[in-house]
Amino acid sequence: MTHRLCVAPKQLRSVDGSNTLPFRLLALLSRVPLAMLHFAARILALGAFHVIRYRRTETQRLFARAFPDCQPRRLAALTRRYYCHLADIVAEIVKGYSISRQELERRVRFTNFELLERFLAGQQSFVLIGSHGANWEWIGLACSARLPCSIDIVYKELRDVAYSAFMAGVRGRFGANLIERSGAMLELAKGRHRLRAIALLADHAPAAGDACHWVRFLNQDTAFQVGFERLARAWDYPVLHAARRRVARGRYEVTFEILGEPPFPVPAYTMVERFAASLERSILANPEDWFWHRRQWARERPFYD
Repeated sequence: MTHRLCVAPKQLRSVDGSNTLPFRLLALLSRVPLAMLHFAARILALGAFHVIRYRRTETQRLFARAFPDCQPRRLAALTRRYYCHLADIVAEIVKGYSISRQELERRVRFTNFELLERFLAGQQSFVLIGSHGANWEWIGLACSARLPCSIDIVYKELRDVAYSAFMAGVRGRFGANLIERSGAMLELAKGRHRLRAIALLADHAPAAGDACHWVRFLNQDTAFQVGFERLARAWDYPVLHAARRRVARGRYEVTFEILGEPPFPVPAYTMVERFAASLERSILANPEDWFWHRRQWARERPFYD
């Protein structure tokens, strides 16, 4: 299968990984039926949870901080379900390299895609904000497969050359323009006057020294990125949150929520706070669907802020 990739100059290093053995093995594995990959994922989850105990204590600690009133037995059950879902995501991401448009359409359902079509009909570009919830990779793929305009996906390049190249192959399958995060603003500015969607995941913890906005999120002070709101205000782009949930194994539902559109709400960072609130609602409804294996709370709020 030939994948059409539109990549920023920063990403050229990762394309070399397509000649490596790990890349070829992953590409071959993607041809395995999804049911078999899901079966292997369940074995992987059991091993990670019961045998290796991969970050199990840390994950339970994060659940306990987010849900302080939750009983220990329920926390343990949440953790087990989380590991099962996380293993499914790994399998589904591998499958994403070869999944057809038709199968993807069956497995990712948009409840209100007409909201995006309204902006496109008015020749209005927009920003799509996502999170590491449900299957974020499939949802990005489904958006790029269905949108009639170009879609710029901002991502962070991985250290492993083979895996970085494989993920570029997954994300760029349906013509998405992949833009590495470190040079994103310059690359995005080049397409300022064309009709497009800009897609990025906004639930990463901001790096030390990066601008952030502090929000009370899941019972603790949390630093949120502000770049997407600054970009939207500068270019008059509406901002939508692609809220997602898992409705069955390997099946997902996406609902778009408008966080802000010109003329933008005041004060500043209103859209960041709306995103945090929308994301929290999604997590409270399905805690095991969010990707807890991130250092979301590694950055502590300074005493003077």
